[in-house]
Formats: sequence, structure tokens, C-alpha cells
Amino acid sequence: MGTLADLSPEDRTLPQYCFDVLLHKLTMKETSAPHPQLPPKLCSVRCPLFVTWKKGKQHDLRGCIGIFSPVPLGTGLAQYASISAFEDRRFNPITHDELAHLHCTVSLLVEFERGRDYLDWTVGVHGIRIELRDAATGNVVSATYLPEVASEQGWSKVQVYNVRVPMLFENVLGAPESVRRGARTLCYAMVLRDKQICLGSMAKTYSESFVRQ
Repeated sequence: MGTLADLSPEDRTLPQYCFDVLLHKLTMKETSAPHPQLPPKLCSVRCPLFVTWKKGKQHDLRGCIGIFSPVPLGTGLAQYASISAFEDRRFNPITHDELAHLHCTVSLLVEFERGRDYLDWTVGVHGIRIELRDAATGNVVSATYLPEVASEQGWSKVQVYNVRVPMLFENVLGAPESVRRGARTLCYAMVLRDKQICLGSMAKTYSESFVRQ
């Protein structure tokens, strides 16, 4: 069975595979090429994952969807490469003409922990999943920020909750202040980008980026 140790710091296998999946989906009516396959040693690796697509020199977001439950890379990575490209409701589906301008990041996440309160996380280090419960219905709604998002956008922890969270949830849960106070935070550690892997006792996530040439 494969493990995360099978992915080296310079390994482009995962984002390359996502591009292959995307190309196959966009051309499957025109070609009889087989569906892309991961190396066998990676297919059985199980972990939560996110696939992020960005476009152009400014790295404008084009799609980002994942899952917090562990899934095998052999099936889950293809599934979420497609979902993030074609089913992110914030954007139109990615088209063939965009392929040459896309950037792909694959994030594999492990060792989640509950924050003590809504500020118990570090910008640029932790990713967060914000969970809020509607007192009237009991329904839980959530939003996810991968570790690099707050630092890239220049957001502080307070800004994330005072500005971003109400924008996402005020129509569901009411006043922004009550939204912030009722938030629960699920933290996960830093994603190291640009094909780097963090070694040692603090290593909790793995991420690699690849720009298709």
C-alpha cells in the first residue's frame, strides 16, 4: 500500500494527473484514449483532498472543491479534479480553450483539530473549516479556506470572521455578530506549496503545484 512518503518534493504526478483527467473529460467525445491512471502505489493512499484550479498570471480562482473525509487517490482525485473544474457553482465550467492558462494545486490534508475558539488558528499556517449552526432549523453550514488563502488575500483572522463569514452566511443565520460568536473552527496545518513537502514532527499536510506548459 502506498503512503504520502511515496510523493517526493519534486513530484508532479498529482497535478499532472488532474490535467490529464481534465483534458480527457474535455475531449472524450473526440478520442478513444483510455482514462488517465495514477501509478498503482498511489491509488490506495487515503486522505482528505482538495483540487484548486487558477487561471492566468494573476492566478484568478476558477474552481476549488474537495472533501474532508479520507478517499483513495485512485478514485477521489479524478472525481474532485472534475468536480472542481466543472461543478463549482461560483464559476462557469472550465473550457478547452483555458487549458494552456490553468494552474493546478492538489492539497492532501491530515491531522485535523478543533480550535478552542474562532481565533485559535494562524494565518498562513492553518487552513480552516468554519461551521455554523442555524438555531432555528438545526442545519449546519460550512465554508473552507485552505492555508494559503487568508495570507494571499491579506486577511487577518478577525477579517475572515467579521467580513468574510457574514458575507457567506448572513442570509442563512442572521446578524453578523451572532454568526461570528456561534462559529466553530476546524483547523488543519499548513500546505507547503511549489512542490515542497514538509518533513518532521510538524508535517501535517502535503501540497504540490504544477503549471501545464
